[in-house]
Amino acid sequence: MANLAEEAKNPSKSLPQSIVFAVAIITVVYMLVAITSISAVPWQDLAISSAPLGLVVKTATGAKLSGVLSIIALFATANTVLFGLMAASRQTFGMARAGAIPARLASLSARRGTPGQAIVFVAVLSGIFSLTGDIGAVAQMSNAAVLIAFILVNASLIWIAKKQPAGNNSRIASRFTIRGFRIMPIMGLLTSVVMLAYTGTVPVLLGCAVVASGIAVRVFMERTNQTASEQSINPQE
Repeated sequence: MANLAEEAKNPSKSLPQSIVFAVAIITVVYMLVAITSISAVPWQDLAISSAPLGLVVKTATGAKLSGVLSIIALFATANTVLFGLMAASRQTFGMARAGAIPARLASLSARRGTPGQAIVFVAVLSGIFSLTGDIGAVAQMSNAAVLIAFILVNASLIWIAKKQPAGNNSRIASRFTIRGFRIMPIMGLLTSVVMLAYTGTVPVLLGCAVVASGIAVRVFMERTNQTASEQSINPQE
């Protein structure tokens, strides 16, 4: 959601509210689904089932609606993939605009104002990963890479916040501060670390490899941009 902040009206106000409302609504929905599930099927059966929601629907309605649930699941998965592509393309656009990756990926569509080349790049890259044949492993690696990125972001926020004076003029405002420490980045860092521990060793290693490759590209682009800048300053050399 935060990746689409530039496309929102008044994001400094609407984005935090949207995140809070979304988390609250999703929490309520998940609790209702969990209560309904254990009311229809014993939790022991749900624990050993490979498709617990399908088991709930089959138990409650018979086999009539099991196919409908499969169709709904396909649409939900497609929606999740679509949102992931949108978020990743905006991240790619932001990195290209900052000079971390080739600037060509920061171009916008003249008609729609969207990062078309970044969207195509992310879609092609995602398609390559999907060719591995194990979507579960790809999802776990993606989760690990995202959590590692969250850890780095929150650690960076903590470090920057310590360098900034507390108060309204601080670049990182926070209403939750104890003795100069901003609580939200710390909670985000600890939560990401705990969640990362449950993704497994192999996904974490692959996620670290993805993050390391991104850092390598960043370093390469910085050196390339620095060399180009020096050559433009001293063309005779």
